[in-house]
Amino acid sequence: MGGEEFQNAILEAVDIVVNARVGKLGYTNSQIGVVLEDPRGYDVRVKIRDNEVSCIVPEHLHSWIQKDDIVIVKDLYNDGQKLVVDAKTGQLQSTPSLVFYDSEKEKLVSGVDGIFDENGDKIAYGTVIEE
Repeated sequence: MGGEEFQNAILEAVDIVVNARVGKLGYTNSQIGVVLEDPRGYDVRVKIRDNEVSCIVPEHLHSWIQKDDIVIVKDLYNDGQKLVVDAKTGQLQSTPSLVFYDSEKEKLVSGVDGIFDENGDKIAYGTVIEE
C-alpha cells in the first residue's frame, strides 16, 4: 500500500467513526416551511424548500395553524420520520388575520380565521380592511 492509499484509508476510517458517533447524538433539527392546506385533525401538509412533507400538529396549535402560515417544523428524531409543527412565525396572506381575545381567560384563544359554510368548510379567509 502506497502513501497516498494509506492516507485515504485513514481518512475513510475517520469518516466512518465520526458518522457513526454523530448518528448517535440525540438532537433535533428544525426547518422553516409554509402550510399548504388547512390541517385535518393532527395532520398537515407543509412545503419545506421544494419538498412537501406531512407533519403532526400538536393539540395546542390546532386553533392557530392554517393554510399559508409560515411555521417551524421540528424533525424529532433527525431522520425525517417524525415531523411536528413547533410554532407559527407568520403568514403569507397580504391582509392581517383575526386574533380573538377571551377576556375571561385573559389570553388570545385563536389565530385561525375564516368564513365557513353550514358544513364547517372554509369558504374564504376573514380579514379586516380599514378604509
